[in-house]
Amino acid sequence: MLWISLETLRGPFCRQRNRLAGASARVGGTHSHQSLSPVSAVPASPPGTSQDGFALVSVIWAIGVLSLLFVTYISAARYRAIEASHLAQRARAEMLAKAGVTLGLLDLLARSTSAATSRRFSQDENAVICTLAGSRVVISVADEGGKIDLNTAAPALLATALNRLAPDRQAGSLVMNGILELREAAAEAQRARGIALPDAVAFRTIFEFGQVPGVDQRLFRAMLPLVTAHSGSTGFDAELAPLALLSALTPDGPAMSRAAAGGRLPPSYLAASPGKAFVVSSEVLTGLGSRYSQEAVVEVSADLQDGYAIREWRTGFGRDLNKQTARLSAC
Repeated sequence: MLWISLETLRGPFCRQRNRLAGASARVGGTHSHQSLSPVSAVPASPPGTSQDGFALVSVIWAIGVLSLLFVTYISAARYRAIEASHLAQRARAEMLAKAGVTLGLLDLLARSTSAATSRRFSQDENAVICTLAGSRVVISVADEGGKIDLNTAAPALLATALNRLAPDRQAGSLVMNGILELREAAAEAQRARGIALPDAVAFRTIFEFGQVPGVDQRLFRAMLPLVTAHSGSTGFDAELAPLALLSALTPDGPAMSRAAAGGRLPPSYLAASPGKAFVVSSEVLTGLGSRYSQEAVVEVSADLQDGYAIREWRTGFGRDLNKQTARLSAC
């Protein structure tokens, strides 16, 4: 057996320990002690990791914003296209309605120049439903002589209509007094200007009837189809009168014919139509469901330069344009 001295075994380990713990060294005549710093066991982060994560989040956010803008643009473009389509259909319906008014006016002018001309449109508001450019069109012509003139009608006739349609007799009397006061004021203004016309114009349109004191919405809507401001007659022509007017003036109006109802009315209520003022109505329903109504109050006279004059344009009253009819044909 070999004996190894203790110094021989201690030598390498002591030197290693001295190097790790730090040995005294003489520097410039002094001793300095050097200690070792602890070694970190956590590895260093790879360079650029945090910057890459921020860039990814930024890209995702930008893609989301761009997607939202794209969807918004597509939706706005779709709504603009729908709106443009609706505007185009409304413009088409409006032009066709005016074309229907023109057809009715031409029929009136043809009848005024030739007694043998057949009447395409009757003058008692009976509508003719036809097709025009693929759309359904309702055209009617009504003689204003079949209505009560707010400016010239006999007070007894006006009072009867108002008492039948007003909520009560007191309301009817209030409205009647208002109409008479307006007539008198118009006559005074006419005399002050030295105008020699026989009839003063207190109402230039039937819509001014709604401004008379005592007229409520119910009475206004009931009277509107029955009155005019353009016939210049003291009475109305029963052969041309709306059935609603005959119903208001006679107890059994709805079940009676125009001729029979006229025979039961007081003679002071009746007057032959002068045949000078007409309401030409036209309402259109396009294939896509757009609708438009137009009315023109037309005066027809040989004394006028063109043989006629448009006295008033107004929006017409709605009808059931979806109703099937055997008279449907090309306009």
